[in-house]
Amino acid sequence: MNKISRWAGYLASFFSVVLFVTDGFTMQIDFPTPGWMQGIMGICIVFGGCLGVICLVTAFLGRKKSN
Repeated sequence: MNKISRWAGYLASFFSVVLFVTDGFTMQIDFPTPGWMQGIMGICIVFGGCLGVICLVTAFLGRKKSN
């Protein structure tokens, strides 16, 4: 696994953890989700998804190159 794939995986994991923590926090307090928090969750979804794709593609290309 190369460095790009590894760091993309770390960042994707970070953004997914932030997404689940903020979502869990808003579910616990039973309060309507404010707009800024919806924005944070949306950004986490986009970054997590994009970085997950980068992680998978670079890992696949690195494995294909080594074979």
